[in-house]
Amino acid sequence: MASINLARRMAMAAAIVGVALSSQSHPGLAQEAPTKISGKTPQPTASIPKPPPRITPSKTTTKILGPLDDDGYVDYVAALNEIYGRGVTPENNAGLLFVRASRIDGFGPAERKRFFELLHCEPLPEQGAYLADIEEYVQKRLGRPPSQREKQRGPWLAQDFPLIAQWLQFNEKPLQLVVEGTRRPKCYFPFVLPKGECLIEMPLPAVQASRTAAHLLVTRAMLSLQRGEIRQAENDLLACHRLGRLIGTTPYCIGTLVGLSIDTDAWAAETELMRCDALSAAQALDYQRELRRLPPLPRLDEIVDQGERLTFLQSLGVLARPKGLNGERPTVWKEMPPFVSETTLLDWSEVLLVANDQFDKAVAVIREPTIPRRQAAWERFHRELTAMHEEVKRGDFNKLPLRNQLSQKAISREIGKILITSLFPAVRAVSEAENRAEARVILAQVGFALAAYRADHGSYPKDLSELAPRYIAQVPADPFVERPLHYERRPDGFLLYSVGANAKDDGGASLGEKPSSDDIVIKVVRSLASTRANEQTTVVDESSLRRYETLFGLMGLATILFSLAMFFGVATTLVRLFATRRLSTCLAFVHVAIAAAGLLVLTYAAVLHGLPFFGLASLSLFAVAALAGVRIFAAFHLRKKTVPGWLLLGHGAIAIAALALLCMADHRIDVLYRPLRTAPLRQLEARNASPAQRIVATRANIGRALVEPTARSN
Repeated sequence: MASINLARRMAMAAAIVGVALSSQSHPGLAQEAPTKISGKTPQPTASIPKPPPRITPSKTTTKILGPLDDDGYVDYVAALNEIYGRGVTPENNAGLLFVRASRIDGFGPAERKRFFELLHCEPLPEQGAYLADIEEYVQKRLGRPPSQREKQRGPWLAQDFPLIAQWLQFNEKPLQLVVEGTRRPKCYFPFVLPKGECLIEMPLPAVQASRTAAHLLVTRAMLSLQRGEIRQAENDLLACHRLGRLIGTTPYCIGTLVGLSIDTDAWAAETELMRCDALSAAQALDYQRELRRLPPLPRLDEIVDQGERLTFLQSLGVLARPKGLNGERPTVWKEMPPFVSETTLLDWSEVLLVANDQFDKAVAVIREPTIPRRQAAWERFHRELTAMHEEVKRGDFNKLPLRNQLSQKAISREIGKILITSLFPAVRAVSEAENRAEARVILAQVGFALAAYRADHGSYPKDLSELAPRYIAQVPADPFVERPLHYERRPDGFLLYSVGANAKDDGGASLGEKPSSDDIVIKVVRSLASTRANEQTTVVDESSLRRYETLFGLMGLATILFSLAMFFGVATTLVRLFATRRLSTCLAFVHVAIAAAGLLVLTYAAVLHGLPFFGLASLSLFAVAALAGVRIFAAFHLRKKTVPGWLLLGHGAIAIAALALLCMADHRIDVLYRPLRTAPLRQLEARNASPAQRIVATRANIGRALVEPTARSN
């Protein structure tokens, strides 16, 4: 829908037209003067005929001729149910299973009942086993939002992320319904709406919940991939693709955007599959064929030509009716003055002609055969729509008598321009998303061809031409510029990308990485810990190694500071008891400084790894230790008697805090970086390993050398 400012501008312009029309006399255009109301309000009788409809159905105005409602207007809700429900049965409708897996909200009691009747399904209870996203699950379970690490979608293990494993288990039943639904060919959700309301305001059941289902499928696929269960991971990713393409067929642009977003989630996760060393050439080519067998991406031209167009025309039909026919004005038309729907001066056929003309142009743009031609056509369409909008903004209906400027037809077309420039759907944005999805399909085909080539030859090809015809029939071109895709072989993987909508080579920088960059990129960094058939897949990347090195350094520094603090604490006590006060004062100062530094390091390490409880605990213990140290320092400096309890409290608090946090951090490192320590040495010492990776491999080897003899002797 349009922004509030545009809606208010639209309402103001319409109000100006209304004032001008009502203040001028014009043969054939003047409204009848209101009759004087007597003291008694006349009661309506059954004999009063309904006013004739202000819109005459035709192919050029309403686009469809029926069915008609009781007031003689086209019943677009019934028409859309007929169009999209054609050939749908409970057995082939994926939407039925998606609804059963989702919580249905936004309908009134009557509409909810009607929705399930059209779906041929018993009404679902308000509470049940429905999909719950990660935010909702964690908030209800722990009373906090999930952390970024808990939202991660890379390969993972249940023992490292028990909360995510519980979330998957909680959603197991509804997710099974979704997977079963993705195997069905059709996806239909009935249209239900109270009389007089606009289709723009209709809830979209299960469409938003499908984003949760996609997140679950990708998360489960990454769990399977980490376990080495490649086939299970592929099944979930294919189900995610099918889910997005089914949801994308819903007759709204928002449904198409959600569907394309789901398809993109699966495509992004497939990068992890491409980099998996356990993926054989046969498996890569088989998955490549499965991707080609998927249903096609949603047809945006059909969605705009039918769903969005009929929805817009239905909204104009609601506006054209007198308020008395519909009671309360729909929310979308609250800003419009009563003149627009109550006057008889507008020719609504002309208003609809203006709207249909813009939809015809948009559909023609979408049907351009190539992306470059589509983009050029969108530029022309955008310039024309902007010029129309500026023309409407400049229009001043109060300069001259309206009868000397505008006829009824001209007035109606002006109102049509106001409405179409304010409320035309964001079709271009959806078309651009469709273009990106088309490029991703091509990149995925080439990416799995590269994975198969590497599985056969041990390295990636120097040029994409080496892939044809064994791994791909023909290397496709970049659909945005109709030139070869950009490919770069690297020591640790490859970089493959399309230049994106700006048609410029941004060096593989995707959207948001650089100003104006929008390359569509597959960047594969070979994992250094992979699996065979029955081994665990472990992904080791540079960011994890750098984080491990940082934390390792922090823990070493904290240990040194802890040791120094304890040494100076004991030295302070001994000097105070057996030597001079001045020396003990200096030692106490050093003791407090070192203890403070050590605890700050530990606090930083705790907070860095998303452990606010331990972070706050360390700060509290540090406060106690600091107070004790300050008390000792002050006593020494002021030559007052020092209470032995303060010495004990200060040293004890520091020791307990440091020891507790050291143990906690060590356990956290063990959980987070177990794959780095347990990865097979032959993989960590691969010939393309970086220096940091070789350090980890050496440490892992030393650790096993120390532990394994003990284990064997035991």
